[in-house]
Amino acid sequence: MVSGKVVKGLCVFVVVAALTTMAPTKSAAGTDLGQVCWSLGGFDDVIRCSITLANGPEAMVELHCSDTSILGGYQVLGAGLARFSFPTAGALQLSFVTAHDQPTAFGGNKTCSWSAELSLTTFDGPLVISCPGVNPTFTTTTTMSFLATCPAGR
Repeated sequence: MVSGKVVKGLCVFVVVAALTTMAPTKSAAGTDLGQVCWSLGGFDDVIRCSITLANGPEAMVELHCSDTSILGGYQVLGAGLARFSFPTAGALQLSFVTAHDQPTAFGGNKTCSWSAELSLTTFDGPLVISCPGVNPTFTTTTTMSFLATCPAGR
């Protein structure tokens, strides 16, 4: 009978051997398109997203976003994706997931999903924020309004 130490040693050897014999691959980074901002109707929040055009056959934009509220005393960080909307021609679908550490924001729930359908002409549109968790699910609907320039520090 083979001992557990021998089996474990053989498994480690096989994994190391496989990793050292694999051919290296290169991955080109996407194209940095800069930062854009939106305000949220009825709130003092400013969403700032760094956008990167992803490589590949379909036009998709990677999003790294923050939402800052001075009055609410919170900052939310997240990542997501934007691409041309499949169900709605002339629109941009934007979705990202966020997390925060503020104890009372978003009903006390720490993670949220954000989903918007923005006009390709104005980059404005409806936004739904849903934050499930141990507390009752927090959900709100508002409007994202494109800002020509991002406010400093937000």
